Amino acid sequence: MRPLFLYAPNLKRYESEYLSSSNGWKAISVTGTYCAFNCKHCGRRVLESMIDGSNLYKIEEELSKAIARGDKGIILSGGSTSRGDVPIWKYSKLLSKYSDRLTIIAHTGVIKNEEIAQKFKESGVKIALLDMVGDNETINSVLGQPFTVDDYLNSFRYLKKVGIRVAPHVIIGLSKKGIEGDLEAIRLLKEVNPDALIIVGL
Repeated sequence: MRPLFLYAPNLKRYESEYLSSSNGWKAISVTGTYCAFNCKHCGRRVLESMIDGSNLYKIEEELSKAIARGDKGIILSGGSTSRGDVPIWKYSKLLSKYSDRLTIIAHTGVIKNEEIAQKFKESGVKIALLDMVGDNETINSVLGQPFTVDDYLNSFRYLKKVGIRVAPHVIIGLSKKGIEGDLEAIRLLKEVNPDALIIVGL
């Protein structure tokens, strides 16, 4: 039996006697607030809450700050290209120089082939994050993407094949099919044997 961990996200500012968002890993968007899809679910609001890492100078500055703070790692994210992936790999040379001092977790977006997955590997990404959706209707009408459930499952397969651990996110309440759609997403993930499964409550 695998352990269950509970986390509070750090994308929004909060402070209590138990938790503070300032203590969490920093999330950096490599595209700033740009996303090719601008979906109904996010509307770029999540990107607006991240640190802007949309050019080489900004990314390196944030990596240096993370090391100076003694952070264990960083979360790299951003908007998708029209192909589906988040273009973290464009900073591959820079990231590879820091990957021995920081654990790099990345939201990869949809990965269409092994070559793209390998680019993330060469960037020093240790763990890949990607939402898992259990039905094509939600992918097309809510996320506004021309992809399928199989495209999402294949993304995890490509990433695992090149040696990146995967931690899919299932967002409860996202599916247009209700809880049955959420449960279907979880069921389908058994096919790819994820290293962890993250359940997100809206």
